[in-house]
Amino acid sequence: MSRLSMRKISEVFRQRYELKLSYRDIAKSLTISISTIYDYLARGKAAGISWPLPEGISEQELYDKLFLPVAQSSIQRPLP
Repeated sequence: MSRLSMRKISEVFRQRYELKLSYRDIAKSLTISISTIYDYLARGKAAGISWPLPEGISEQELYDKLFLPVAQSSIQRPLP
């Protein structure tokens, strides 16, 4: 997944939570896919991020919260 700009990420959250727009309407207004919107909103929910975004949050801090690294030990894989 390629990174969206901070403006677009904040617009996804604003349009969904403040304006109550559908995923389709958000996708049209920001020219991004519906699956990208779903992914960012799901990641935001898992990270406890909603609208309004925390004041003073930097772009890197937001990305760190949205894309937490998954610990390898927590992944359960079947034995061969």
